[in-house]
Amino acid sequence: MELSELIRQLSAYKKEYDAVVKLLQEILRLDTDREKNLAQIKSKIDKLSKAVEKLDSNFLHKDSYLTWTREYREILVATEESYKRRFGSELSAALTAKGYSLSGQYPLLRAGLFTLQLDFGKDTAVLWYGPRQEKLDTCHLAVAQVVECLEKCRETLGSKLEPSDFMALLHNAYLRLEGGRKKEDVAITSVLPEIAFLLQNPSFQQNPRRENFVNYTRADFSFDLYRFRFKNSGERPLFEKKLHLRSTTLSSTASRKTFLWIPSDDEGNGSTYSQMRFEEE
Repeated sequence: MELSELIRQLSAYKKEYDAVVKLLQEILRLDTDREKNLAQIKSKIDKLSKAVEKLDSNFLHKDSYLTWTREYREILVATEESYKRRFGSELSAALTAKGYSLSGQYPLLRAGLFTLQLDFGKDTAVLWYGPRQEKLDTCHLAVAQVVECLEKCRETLGSKLEPSDFMALLHNAYLRLEGGRKKEDVAITSVLPEIAFLLQNPSFQQNPRRENFVNYTRADFSFDLYRFRFKNSGERPLFEKKLHLRSTTLSSTASRKTFLWIPSDDEGNGSTYSQMRFEEE
């Protein structure tokens, strides 16, 4: 064997060895707070396994490394299970203090009108409106941040209009689509852009730039309809015309363009609706 070839081979071994040592050092550092750094550690372990696989079978006690990674993975599994139990308990207590009741099983938990989709592998929580109807936000998987995210989304839902003002706005939007025909059903999703347009402030009307636009989403519309159509159903009508919503049965091929989910109570029960109309009382 030529000396240059020997040097090349040994240099390749050194590069692979250095990669393994670097990963081990990073894992050692992260392991000082194993629960907090669990997602990062698991990622490093995956990279370590691939790096060790590149080593020659007779080089650097490869079997010892493989045995260690296998045993360490088992430790991580036990750590994650313990963390999940504690996380669920702490999250339930924190949400109860805010007036929410937590239910469900990992990875999906229900809290009032919201669904929490937890990913312990990626260390993230996705917040949904309703039973995963509208994605609202994503945050780090920490109890305080999850509660803060939920509270923020809850506070910003809807138009914040008074009942009579919203119903008048909704009726106006309906008339723009209905074209003056009485008792005409219109697609409920077609009303949303009309409402969004009517909600814009004068600055947007004068200069329709992005920074002047007031967001009004499907979740906002659903929440407003819930507040003014269902939560006030036991009271006298909020408007001189009665609002009718037509429910729909979802199929596996149903498009979001054809329906809107609206809750019927604060616990997150609800139905999907495809059409709406106003009628004289």
